[in-house]
Amino acid sequence: MSRVFRTRRGPLAWRRSVLVALVGLALMPGVACRRSHVAGTPSTDDVLEAFRNVGLDVGGVVNAEADPWGADVCSSGKVSGLDVVICEFTSDTQLGKTEADSVRDWNSVNIDTGLVVHNQRTLLIVADRGRKDPQGRAIGKMVSAFKQAP
Repeated sequence: MSRVFRTRRGPLAWRRSVLVALVGLALMPGVACRRSHVAGTPSTDDVLEAFRNVGLDVGGVVNAEADPWGADVCSSGKVSGLDVVICEFTSDTQLGKTEADSVRDWNSVNIDTGLVVHNQRTLLIVADRGRKDPQGRAIGKMVSAFKQAP
């Protein structure tokens, strides 16, 4: 009887250990989702921290696929209700191309209020599709914080 009990307990204990490890990784997103950034330009994490420091809600921003933007690292989502994309580039040429393409494409998707600005080789794209910021206060805060990001 004791031997059967140990046999059953062994796999159960192993499963429990794996479950605890997975839960631990899920609770440490800063460690589990760490990614490299482009040297010599403000990182997406630095920009989001700058936004937080001026009171903007960045809870809706997540890591994003960088390839569609021609970038090396991107994050995107909602910041205080506005659509935001932040990308880091190693190439000034690609940065310029993405900046120009972003503005050109706005006419086809009916963006009335938007902004594209860069700080070194980090690009910030903001679109107010739902007219959430008619006075431009949130956009103004974003640009100011973005320009001061390290």
